[in-house]
Amino acid sequence: MTAREPINEDATDIDESAFGLFDTDGDGLISATDITTAVRGMGLEISDEDAVAFVAAADADGNGLISESEFDAVRVREVLPEGVDLVEDAFAAFDSDGDGFISVSELEAAAVFAGFDSADASALIESIDSDRDAKLTLEEFSALFA
Repeated sequence: MTAREPINEDATDIDESAFGLFDTDGDGLISATDITTAVRGMGLEISDEDAVAFVAAADADGNGLISESEFDAVRVREVLPEGVDLVEDAFAAFDSDGDGFISVSELEAAAVFAGFDSADASALIESIDSDRDAKLTLEEFSALFA
């Protein structure tokens, strides 16, 4: 049994994988606590205030949570709190050896640390690794957030 079961067993789409990285409790919604857990699980720092600001920026219906459709809308609009470069910061956190690539082993280690199954990390790399070299460039990684 994996550390966290996906909400939708048939979900193989990249957008759902990206949403799942932030939906740390698996309830189908992203809270400020989920954001904090996910970002810190990647080895990055985020203040509680920044997590709340991120949720507020994406929360179209005002319920204090980000649904998958709100998450997708944010990705399309690229709404982030001022001064937050989540993609580059996340890439740097995953690229633990600093070689400019995220390897399968680096993403698996981060996934396990954050409570995900390492097989999910391998599948994620396979789905966005456009040149099929088993490592991600910043551009390939950025496709998760495009």
